[in-house]
Amino acid sequence: MPKLSVIIAEESYLIRKGLLSLLLEFPSIGKIVESANEESLLERLEQGSYTICFINPSILTSEGIKKIQEQNLKKSRVMVAILPSESSDSSQLKHFTERITLDQGKSQLVKKMDGLFTRFVQSQPDYESSSGLSKREKIILRHIALGYTNKEIGEKLFISTHTVVTHRKNITRKIGIKTVSGLTVYAIFNKIVEMDEIRTSR
Repeated sequence: MPKLSVIIAEESYLIRKGLLSLLLEFPSIGKIVESANEESLLERLEQGSYTICFINPSILTSEGIKKIQEQNLKKSRVMVAILPSESSDSSQLKHFTERITLDQGKSQLVKKMDGLFTRFVQSQPDYESSSGLSKREKIILRHIALGYTNKEIGEKLFISTHTVVTHRKNITRKIGIKTVSGLTVYAIFNKIVEMDEIRTSR
């Protein structure tokens, strides 16, 4: 699965770190950098290749917007506006693909970002969705996300622990995720398991 590179451009330290913490929960996110002002943002955009840009429109001048537009003609980027609330009014919003608002709860933000990242990743030529997993692998992944050990999964599915381990290796190879937490997030985003099931399991 291709990793997305992200830049967060926001004056507030707390907001930047909050977004950073949330973004790190997504297995599709790779490199993340921060900028506290327009000058830093423009420098980073010029030097690096970022696929998703979270930007507070209030830090941008008309000249800054012009430069970003010129760069985006050369590089395909998704521009996401960081706004105080849904009712926020900004003439600059027409320059953004999406928006997130600071008055949204975590579940709303996760849903919004998941849809955004999924659409972008699926548009890439080397994307391999959960449909690349076999029916048995999806069942194994579901049990991993629910917190079962290899031995417990084997007992529940009437297969050997060795077979479970083999399936896990195949899952990791196909989706490129090794950690249990990463596999769990992947399973949730691909509707292999529901969040409420994880909260109430075990």
